[in-house]
Amino acid sequence: MTASGPSTCTPYPPFLVELAAVPETLARLKKLAPWRVNYVSCDPATLARDLAALVGSKENPGPYEIRDMNLFDIFPQTYHMEVLARLKRRK
Repeated sequence: MTASGPSTCTPYPPFLVELAAVPETLARLKKLAPWRVNYVSCDPATLARDLAALVGSKENPGPYEIRDMNLFDIFPQTYHMEVLARLKRRK
């Protein structure tokens, strides 16, 4: 943590207490403005929703850009995949 706030944050949305808390959590994350966000997700729909809020679009960019994404097949006999999206704050 720096004097201005955290340098890295790792939210894990599926384990938030209430799904309704997600927009509030994203608003707090934007306010904290860490330099890096390591976003872990097992649900493509919530990943897309939250990345749209954090990254935005070409016409309307958000505060972060995607550095890279990694897939983790932790249950190889199932369709389940975990995704780690590493974001960095735009300058």
